[in-house]
Amino acid sequence: MRKMMLAAVAALCVQGNPEGAKRRGKWALPKDRCSDNSQQELFHSLRHIGLQGREQAMAGPLQDDEALLLFALARVNGVRRVLEVGGLGGFSARNFLEAVACTSSPAVYSVDVHSVPRVGPRHHPIQKSAADLTAADLDTEAVDLILLDCHHYPATIALLRRVLTEGLLAPEGLIAFHDTGLHPAPPDCLAPPHECNRTRKHAALVSLKDEHLHERWQWKRGWMHQPVERLVVQWLTKFDCNAEWQTLVAHDDRYRGATSFRHGLTIMQRRVSLHVPQHVCEAGKFGRGGIGPTSAAECREVQAPSGKCGVTTSAALDGTNLPAMKQTWTAKSFNPAKET
Repeated sequence: MRKMMLAAVAALCVQGNPEGAKRRGKWALPKDRCSDNSQQELFHSLRHIGLQGREQAMAGPLQDDEALLLFALARVNGVRRVLEVGGLGGFSARNFLEAVACTSSPAVYSVDVHSVPRVGPRHHPIQKSAADLTAADLDTEAVDLILLDCHHYPATIALLRRVLTEGLLAPEGLIAFHDTGLHPAPPDCLAPPHECNRTRKHAALVSLKDEHLHERWQWKRGWMHQPVERLVVQWLTKFDCNAEWQTLVAHDDRYRGATSFRHGLTIMQRRVSLHVPQHVCEAGKFGRGGIGPTSAAECREVQAPSGKCGVTTSAALDGTNLPAMKQTWTAKSFNPAKET
């Protein structure tokens, strides 16, 4: 009885101070984790999420906050089934298993030419080339999210051809590409014309220019450590052009964040219609607290196809009232011995 009372008190302490419990490494799991709405369960599910620095980022497949982004995408989109290409030690698979755990019939498939450890009962490692993946490997059912992280162009293209032509990606499914960002450039190679003699064995130092931006924002400089996924993104928009793929680029190529060393994620999804039926506008049913257009005609007009554009450039991009761009990558944080 005394032990039971102590256990109950400990559980209450964890619920009252989840951060303290996190630091001590002790977590009291609820009996029914899928119906628990407390912060305690949220912190438990995300306890592996932190903020990796440069050395940790180089050693791991996904940075912790990249895993958090994928976790959130899976949760808010109701993802049940995930296919990842490139599994390594199973970290990303564990992250996905946590994300889909409370859905109906969850499954995570990891295809890799190397052996990937099975990290849960719903995890299905598949040891083969991505180019040889078949519908049978996925139990002949579409997946909701694909993570591409193998850096092999022919194999990735072959897999995507099969997935798209055989309907193995759900209509509103997501495709995530890892390593699409830039690693910070050496400190003496930051300003145009970006001339320096630094080299890396497996990566190219590039200078990118976005001419539609204000001149102070146009240049980006860094190591393009994995160009393959960037090329596949562009291939996808041409191969499946009718889908009108939407793209979210989650990068920090200007190194402004708490951790300057970023890998980068690019998230793609077929265009999803947000059409509002005209009868909704005519009835003025704009939801609790919602205020719609001033007339039903305006509601119709805003949804009509149009080639017109109200502005030629966004005020956020034209340089108006923008502070000078600061470069946080310093000579002290760059070690040439590790970059060659």
